[in-house]
Amino acid sequence: MVVCYAPGDVPMMEDPDNPGFMIPDDTWLITEDEEPVDSPETEKESRLLTEPIYSNWPGPGGRKNFMVMADIGLFFSPTESPLVPDAMLVVNPLKPAPTEGTFVRSYFVWRYGKVPDVLIEIVSNRKGGEATHKLKKCAEISVPWYVIYDPKQISSREVLRVFGLMDGTYQPHPTGYFPDIGLGLRLWRGNFEDWADEVFLRWCDQDGEVIPTGTEVADRVKVVAQRESRRAEAQSRLAEEQSRKAEEQTRIAEEQTRRAELLAAKFRAAGTDPGDIAR
Repeated sequence: MVVCYAPGDVPMMEDPDNPGFMIPDDTWLITEDEEPVDSPETEKESRLLTEPIYSNWPGPGGRKNFMVMADIGLFFSPTESPLVPDAMLVVNPLKPAPTEGTFVRSYFVWRYGKVPDVLIEIVSNRKGGEATHKLKKCAEISVPWYVIYDPKQISSREVLRVFGLMDGTYQPHPTGYFPDIGLGLRLWRGNFEDWADEVFLRWCDQDGEVIPTGTEVADRVKVVAQRESRRAEAQSRLAEEQSRKAEEQTRIAEEQTRRAELLAAKFRAAGTDPGDIAR
């Protein structure tokens, strides 16, 4: 449940970051009602669309100045009910003033200084309005990129639709890559948590390589470490084998020398110079 005020009733407060400039007092807004709204699929996707970005994406230009959030209120006006996208990405936001209990689980455009750069909607039923009123509202507030992920093809035959804002309206985007951000979205089949061989929506780089989760990076490091350990063990065994062969060759050479010395001693004892025999 969200409380919205008529324009004349909106409480105002001084912007902590800009003294003398007034902004809506969002401490008066009820930002959530604690009612669960996610399906298990959407809830799992939400984690896959947030954790990898914080874990393994350096951010635009290599500067980790971004926010990625899932299932929180997007307040674009204090007099209208917010949107609640399944995920959204904001690059280079202004740092919000610390308002206890409000900004952590809601995104107030007037505090962060801009609308999200990418807004993602996951279709789970026919009542969500992802391709109708939500798309229209995001165009009105000028969200640059709008993404509809419809894994069960409820509202469209297309599983993934990406729209870019042009002249105030959304146009289908031929790829899922956002060049102004340096990040993209793509469908990916694989394992995540307890789900195996499933299709997920994932962030990716310009080459289509997915941004890995922390677990995936740890697994890769483990695999590399195991591979290097096996290689080191193989090299150690090879070195030991070469050392053993060298020792054996040395032993054989020493044995041949010992036999030759014994034979020479026998010749000398018999009054024969071993050198004469060699000649």
